[in-house]
Amino acid sequence: GRVNNLDGTQDKRNAGSVQFSYLSTDAAGENTLKWVNKIELRLDDGAEDTRQHLIQSLLEGKVNKDWTVFTKIDWSESTNTTTGVVSAQYKEFSLGAAFRPVEHDRLNMLAKYSFIEDDAPVSQLDTADILHERFQVVALEAVYDLTHRWQVAQKFAYKWGLERVAGFEST
Repeated sequence: GRVNNLDGTQDKRNAGSVQFSYLSTDAAGENTLKWVNKIELRLDDGAEDTRQHLIQSLLEGKVNKDWTVFTKIDWSESTNTTTGVVSAQYKEFSLGAAFRPVEHDRLNMLAKYSFIEDDAPVSQLDTADILHERFQVVALEAVYDLTHRWQVAQKFAYKWGLERVAGFEST
């Protein structure tokens, strides 16, 4: 395809994506294991050539009838192949577990840990001053059904990290 840039120039774009999936079910038809893996590549030819690649992977499995565990990985990188400079990079890793007891289905609990590192491109307007972010989040959530129409929910989360803004030291 062709990309019309804001400065009036045009880039030629070639892109491709491949996804592999696996799903396992038990005798009752319930999902016991799910795996999805996706790979994308985008090549732009213009005044400056760029290459972007993305890898996404998700794995989710039932430990038993009440417990599910999951992990997710996202990784992408954009490189200016004319200059050899990496212009953007994103990494995310999540690991979690869900407790949904079959015998007492009024209660649902979820725990999740995430690590995220983001080096956004300078041209990205909404975060133009943020050069680098790296943070971790731990979250716990519980939901209890009082009746079929009312439920009580509580979520606790803690986030800590590092952010570098243009003109300032890392915070």
